[in-house]
Amino acid sequence: MKTWLNPKIRVILFLVLVNAAWMALAWFSFDRPTWLWLTPVALSINFLLLTYDQVLTFTRLHTQPVLGHDSWGLLKTVHELSEKFQINAPQVFRIEHPSAQVFCYAKTGRRTRLFVTEGALKLLNARELRAVLTFQMCVMTSNFSVLNYWLGAAVDLFYRAGRGLEKSFAFVFGWTPNISAGFVSPWIWLLHHTLLSASDFQKLDSETAAKIEQPEDLARALWKMEAYAQTQPWAEPWVFAHMCMVSPLGMRHVLKVFRIQPPLKSRIKELTGRYPL
Repeated sequence: MKTWLNPKIRVILFLVLVNAAWMALAWFSFDRPTWLWLTPVALSINFLLLTYDQVLTFTRLHTQPVLGHDSWGLLKTVHELSEKFQINAPQVFRIEHPSAQVFCYAKTGRRTRLFVTEGALKLLNARELRAVLTFQMCVMTSNFSVLNYWLGAAVDLFYRAGRGLEKSFAFVFGWTPNISAGFVSPWIWLLHHTLLSASDFQKLDSETAAKIEQPEDLARALWKMEAYAQTQPWAEPWVFAHMCMVSPLGMRHVLKVFRIQPPLKSRIKELTGRYPL
């Protein structure tokens, strides 16, 4: 269910298989009345995922919409690239965070949301910013933005469940360990490695390089963003780690398991033919 399959089809197939497995397990494990009671529970979870950005907002994503004139020329560049790629221009949001990250997600191809952190806007020059925005346009046209949404919504549900356990633990005992990270980690690993692979990012890098004047602009942007990811870390970025161009997760051994993005060295070498820059 990876590189050879369209991201949108991956999501549909994955949801169908998960629901089929859930219902089959319930059918053979419980009696008929219990099975009938579990069915609406499963349907309600599917409905919540479908309407996630309307009913709930992703945890820890505090944003401001970019409207009118902006000093970075962000909206102008996004609209120019949208016309070039012949897609609907996404809604653009600014995240007030010093880390340098750019990502997007979309429930459908017509409702894309593009997010850029303040750190990225301050760190990247005009050519590098255009390169990372071109990368995001490739994400949208390849339907990876749809995959980002569904995977993010599923991870966020598990994260909220973990936070709920933390609050219950704190209420009873007066303190709590970091239950949310431990609860969500195995699901992140399963979802990431079932629906995504490092080659997906390498493919997007290649598509972006073919559409910009200098592939080195993208390579330099990745180099800078990776450096900021380690020196200006994003606290608990579990929900968005798979969406980001460079992983916001630390380089510690325990976190490497969850990093779906390929190593920076291989990406830069593919783009420029050399490493380091």
